[in-house]
Amino acid sequence: MVPDRPVSTVEFWRRGRGEEFLAACYETTPEAILRSFDVEEAFVREKLPSSGRVLEVGCGSGRFLARLGKQGARRFGCDLVEGAVHRARALLGAGFPLCAADASALPYEEGSFDAVFCIQASLGNFGDKKEAAVGEMARVLRPGGVLLLTVYAESALPDRLEWYRRLEGNERFGRIDPERTRGSLVVTTTGWASEGFEKGRLESLVRRAGLEPRIESREPILHLVSAERRATGSRGSSSRRGRAARSSG
Repeated sequence: MVPDRPVSTVEFWRRGRGEEFLAACYETTPEAILRSFDVEEAFVREKLPSSGRVLEVGCGSGRFLARLGKQGARRFGCDLVEGAVHRARALLGAGFPLCAADASALPYEEGSFDAVFCIQASLGNFGDKKEAAVGEMARVLRPGGVLLLTVYAESALPDRLEWYRRLEGNERFGRIDPERTRGSLVVTTTGWASEGFEKGRLESLVRRAGLEPRIESREPILHLVSAERRATGSRGSSSRRGRAARSSG
């Protein structure tokens, strides 16, 4: 079911202490969701190029970039939560250029990366920014570059609700808001939101950014998306010029 009104999550993440909230999430993750992390990692490792430049959008505290290591393509990362980016810098060191940035306004030039990935269902946390974010991820890909997304399938809702009920009582999470929660979209009283996707809707979202998606369903938890930027032609909402890059390295 489509939510009655757009959900903005930016203020939730800008309110501070986002890195503490992310840590609480990892500490309470149900077993089924934990197993999906291994599926995501195998998917990303298989699809990432072995050379060039690779960007993780929504890198958090750098846990996944650390697992990938420094071999192969040069890794970049960005996240809206400044505290999480500080933790990522401390974890990863100088070899990983990182910046705090909104996924819907990435601070990189058009065609900067050979691959962009956004995993652990982060796209479903972007609220009303998700379409703009996919457009931006497409924009910063070079022609022929690949976008990798992992998102929750609609069938993941029971496992997600188990997780979110464990988080109820956390000051940053609040409680599930029954008036704003609809279908596979879960919204809390503090403004956090997480969304699952029907396969056809997900395909349309990626196509509107000018990409050709291939979707593998690993139900009940995940859809795995790999999408190539066309070498020529329109890219829809991703066609605007990028800003000058801002990074720590």
